[in-house]
Amino acid sequence: MAQPAAKAAPATPFSSQPHGGGVLLRRPSSPPPPAAALRLGPLFWPWQKVKVGPLSVSPMGFGTWAWGNQLLWGYQESMDSELQECFNLALKNGINLFDTADSYGTGKLNGQSERLLGKFIRECQGPIKSPDDVIIATKFAAYPWRLTSGQFVNACKYSSNLCA
Repeated sequence: MAQPAAKAAPATPFSSQPHGGGVLLRRPSSPPPPAAALRLGPLFWPWQKVKVGPLSVSPMGFGTWAWGNQLLWGYQESMDSELQECFNLALKNGINLFDTADSYGTGKLNGQSERLLGKFIRECQGPIKSPDDVIIATKFAAYPWRLTSGQFVNACKYSSNLCA
């Protein structure tokens, strides 16, 4: 004859405790969280810099994929002054990391993102003291005609010349 199953005690994986106007949930056996865990806001603000080797980089970057992309973003040269304003606003707010690539743009505008970024750095009236204050993260497309290491090196050199 089968015995009725015993009722299990209700699971209480977390306990609640009052915490600064709200409730902090934590496991009953865990120690209180360190003070850093109670911090409000992100670990880094965009205007703070993170050290990466000798570089001081903003923890948030600015992507430039749409710059020069007519097909997906409807880019026209008449937009360049607005893009310059966006670039200047990013710098003004502490963002100094810009992501680009030689393939950003479409058709004859491939590389337009890098060309615009170089132009905006040169013409910037904002907070940069030197072009070296702007960190550029670029990459190049692995096109079928780039098969050798020399072709990769040439693509990188060409890319850096566009941004200069």
